Amino acid sequence: MNDDSVQIEIVENDEEFVSSEWRHVRGCSLPDYDSYCPIASVEVYKQLDGSYLESMTNATLQESDFLPTPGFVVIYLGGIEREHTLETAASALHNSLTSLFAACDMQVDRERIRTTVELSGFMKEYRSNYSDVVLIGHGSTDGIQFLDRQGPMGGAELSGLLGADSSENPINIISLCCHSGCAKLAQSLSESKNVTNVIAPNDAFDVRWAVHFVTGYFLHLYISDLNVSDAVEHAAKISGNQPMCIWRDGKLTHECAT
Repeated sequence: MNDDSVQIEIVENDEEFVSSEWRHVRGCSLPDYDSYCPIASVEVYKQLDGSYLESMTNATLQESDFLPTPGFVVIYLGGIEREHTLETAASALHNSLTSLFAACDMQVDRERIRTTVELSGFMKEYRSNYSDVVLIGHGSTDGIQFLDRQGPMGGAELSGLLGADSSENPINIISLCCHSGCAKLAQSLSESKNVTNVIAPNDAFDVRWAVHFVTGYFLHLYISDLNVSDAVEHAAKISGNQPMCIWRDGKLTHECAT
């Protein structure tokens, strides 16, 4: 009997497991997880009841426990003039995320974007690398400003530039642009097929708190076992009570945390 027939025989006689695959989960989903990387890559076996058994710890996981292929990008939306405050905040945030995910095998990038053409071209090329996009720039209640646009851009058009519908990998959007959590931008942006959440302020955002909020959010989400709403609320509290909102599927799902 060759190796292939042995494998087939084992699978056919197995009454508990259907198949195995590699997935990503929050580190807090696994018992006694002590790796420096807050996101674990695990081999899981799908069981006949639809749940999954993690191979190393025998932890039982559900489909909702799994994360999209992780990757992070900080996009600084700038103009012709150099803005030291925003550039420094974007750089500090990128460095903080690089440190947070230093032990992880995943992308943590930073890009300076000035025009809609640049943003569209970049996301067409690299969109599939990212599960989380962090935007830093200027915003208003009417949308986000780009150098090649006369007026602010709303959420529906911004969604197209971000490639929200062009990849199977969904994205979580964190915008630190002022007022970008207002309905005119965030509502339609959150309606995009592959956008999981839009997390953004409905008022002015003090970029001095950028690192505190974003890093705090990911720490609470991946290590402290909090859901998205609670992670945003806790991160907002440690970030000068910044007014962060959560939009999902076109609806404000959580009162803006302050």
